[in-house]
Amino acid sequence: MSTPTEENKPPVPKEEKSKASILGGVVELFKSSVGDTIAYAILALSLVYSFFEPFLGTLPVGFILGLYFSTYAFYLAKQFKDFLVKEGIFRGFILIASVAALFISAPGLSIGVIVGAFARPLFGKEEGPESK
Repeated sequence: MSTPTEENKPPVPKEEKSKASILGGVVELFKSSVGDTIAYAILALSLVYSFFEPFLGTLPVGFILGLYFSTYAFYLAKQFKDFLVKEGIFRGFILIASVAALFISAPGLSIGVIVGAFARPLFGKEEGPESK
């Protein structure tokens, strides 16, 4: 018996072809951005672990949050004075109290964010909102 050539192969159902192309696209995405893939894996594992050990489970989540979004947080902190002028002191107080409550209720996440924000320069400089 001969092996099927391209002309003799049975047609591949469209559903299987689309699943294969989606899976191939995901694999290529993971290969092209290894650092992000590692961060996603750590996030997934940390989220599961945080159900069992909230403090230690949220530390890596906060660290990655600080790495990815610290430039935006620093930019928004610089704009806080304009926010107070526009929205008023009462809304500013509510925002500050809410952030303080978040820091108190989730210390692992808070410590992770702070460490990640200050470790950001060690992982390379990414374009932030000020450069746009």
